[in-house]
Amino acid sequence: MASPSSHPAGLPRFQDRAAGWELQLRRDARDLLDALPSRTVQVATATVRELAHHQPTPSSMAT
Repeated sequence: MASPSSHPAGLPRFQDRAAGWELQLRRDARDLLDALPSRTVQVATATVRELAHHQPTPSSMAT
């Protein structure tokens, strides 16, 4: 039985999708003029980058 902190096989990792999400945030901000304040987009993309960068790897979670 896998421990709760292990990464399930086949489940995509956040870091694998982060670049696409960041690109989509920027694209939406460009296409939906004035829908998102630029500061909101900056914070959202920084959050995506930070969370993807700091996501634990399966080997670092092993006990």
